[in-house]
Amino acid sequence: MKLLLLSAVATLLIGRAAQAQQATPGPLARFAVWQPKDNVGQQFASGYQQHLAWHARQPDPWNWYGWLVASGPRQGWFVDATFGHAATDFDHPVDPAGDAADNALHTEPFARFNGSFTVTLLPNAGTPGPLQLTAPYLRAYFLTPTYSAALQSLLPKLLAVAARKYPAQRLYCFEWLDGGKLPQLLLLLPFASFGESLVPAQLLGELEALDTRHVVQGVEAETWRYRADLSYFPAK
Repeated sequence: MKLLLLSAVATLLIGRAAQAQQATPGPLARFAVWQPKDNVGQQFASGYQQHLAWHARQPDPWNWYGWLVASGPRQGWFVDATFGHAATDFDHPVDPAGDAADNALHTEPFARFNGSFTVTLLPNAGTPGPLQLTAPYLRAYFLTPTYSAALQSLLPKLLAVAARKYPAQRLYCFEWLDGGKLPQLLLLLPFASFGESLVPAQLLGELEALDTRHVVQGVEAETWRYRADLSYFPAK
């Protein structure tokens, strides 16, 4: 009887451990970039909402965040992204043929698909805990270093400065894996209003002060405006 009880407890614990492991989000994220055609921005938004409805009907287990680029040469473009993936997830997306067909029907008539890129989250270089990316705005910094490892060694120091001087500010850093120039890192800093946008700018200055070896060779900055109506999260 004791052996049966111990076996049952062990099975339960193993099952819970497996569930916890499955529930742990992976570090990969995939972004896609759309350029709405002239004078059809609203039609694109409506079509994209219909495409998200297609994902909901499957139902797609992936999350999809959506932003409109609010500054820079890509102003007016649309960026979507899905987070928390293992590499194997991308081998098994929901109904690729159906996805492509629905895109062709609802989004491609109104926007040009300008490609996708995949990044990996650097856990020691960003705010711990679940990603919180639904603030009204994101400041996106695209950092080009001399080599990735040198910049990655600076980022935990930047995180420590942020925690000390700007404790309310979250920051997330991702390393580019493919779909763009390498090496390259993406730093995302959410903020609630343009009045609060000085903190992301100040943090970039903090990184410059830490970078005594001039590892960072180039920086591009954009502000993204979150669109809850162009985002999708699967039902729990």
